[in-house]
Amino acid sequence: MSLLKSWEEAARIECGYSSSPNYEAIRSIVATENQSEANSSLHLNGNQASLREKRLNDQDVEVLSHCLIDGSVILLSLVLSYNRITDKGVEHIAQYIKEVKCPLQHLDLSYNDISVDGIALIADALQFNTSLQHVSLDGNLLEKKGGLDLAAMLQVNTTLTHLTLSNTHLHTDCIIAMATVLHGNQTIQCLDLSRPLVHSCLEESTIHISKMLKISCTLKEIHLSKHDMTDTGVKWMATCLMENPNSSLTHLDLSCNKLSRDGASHIAEFLLTNPPLEVLNLSCNRIESEGLISLSNALQSGNNRLKSLLVISNDIHDAGLLAVANLMQVNSVLSQLHIWGNKWTTPTCDAFRELLKTGRLQPGDIDVNFYEVDGVTLLARTLQEAL
Repeated sequence: MSLLKSWEEAARIECGYSSSPNYEAIRSIVATENQSEANSSLHLNGNQASLREKRLNDQDVEVLSHCLIDGSVILLSLVLSYNRITDKGVEHIAQYIKEVKCPLQHLDLSYNDISVDGIALIADALQFNTSLQHVSLDGNLLEKKGGLDLAAMLQVNTTLTHLTLSNTHLHTDCIIAMATVLHGNQTIQCLDLSRPLVHSCLEESTIHISKMLKISCTLKEIHLSKHDMTDTGVKWMATCLMENPNSSLTHLDLSCNKLSRDGASHIAEFLLTNPPLEVLNLSCNRIESEGLISLSNALQSGNNRLKSLLVISNDIHDAGLLAVANLMQVNSVLSQLHIWGNKWTTPTCDAFRELLKTGRLQPGDIDVNFYEVDGVTLLARTLQEAL
C-alpha cells in the first residue's frame, strides 16, 4: 500500500480525524520521493519550502506512526526535523521504534519542541530497538535529566553508531556520564556534544572526554564546539590521544573554544605522531600566526594523513597563512583548507592565487577565491558549507 493511501486511512480510521492534518503539503513531498524498497526514505523536515508555513505537529506524527506500525509502509530513514513535534508526538514515535519489526535505521528529530519527558521516552525505546543506527536530537531541551537518560541508554544499546546532541542544554554531569559510558560502548562512531551548558572553569567535561578518547578504538568523529575549552584542556586531550595507539578518530571539531597558540602547539605535537585524523576544525579560536605555523610544521614534518584543516577567524596574519600556503606545495595529502576571517595582505593573496591557478587547490576545496582590481590580487569568500 502506498504511503498516501495508508496515511488517509490511518487519519480517518485509526486516529479519527475527518481530514488528515497537513495532508496536501505532505502529498506534494511524497510524490517527489522514491518510496521503493531500494530507497525507502521520507524527508518531512519543516524547513523545506512546502512545509515552512504549516509544519508537522503531533497529529501528523500520530497518523504517520500508525502507517508505520501496521507495516503498510516500510521506511529506513525518517527526517522530521524543524517541526512542531512535542512530547505527545514523541510518544507515538517511541511506540514505533520499540516494535520488534521496526526497520528504521535513521531518525532525525532535530529542532522540535521535545522536552525531558519526550527524551525519556526516546531513550527508553532505544534500549529495545535493534535497527536504528543514526539518531539526531539537536536543538531539543535535554537538560540534565534527558542527558542522563541517554547516557543510561548507551549502556544497553549496541546498534547506535551516530548520536548528535548539539545545542540541547546538556549539563556537565551529562557529558561526564556519557564519556564514562563510552569507556565500555564499542559501537558509537560519531558523537556531537556541541554547545552544552558549561558553568565551571575546571574543564571537568574535557578531562573526562579525554580519558575516554585515551581508550576508545571505535569513535571516529567527535564534535566539541563551544565547550569553553582552553589550552590546558586541549593539552589533556592531545596527551590522551597520543597515548592511544588504537585510536580510530578521523574527525575532531574543537571550533568556537578558547584555544590560543599554545593549544595549537599541543595539537601539533599530536599531529607529529601521524594519527588517523583526517579532519581538524579549529575555527573561531585564537591560535594566531604562531599557532598555524606550529600546525604547518607538524604537517610538513611527520603527518601524511590530515586532509582538511579549518582555521576560520583565528586572528591569523600573513606569516601563518604563508606558512600553510608553502605547506601545500610539499604536502600532497592536505586537500581542503578554510581560512576566511583572518587578516591577510597582498603576499597571502598572491600565494593562494598561485595555488588555485596551478590546480593544487580546487575552488571547491577552499573557502576563498581570488580576483584582481587594478592589477592587485584580492581574496573573497566563496559560499560553501563548512565541515
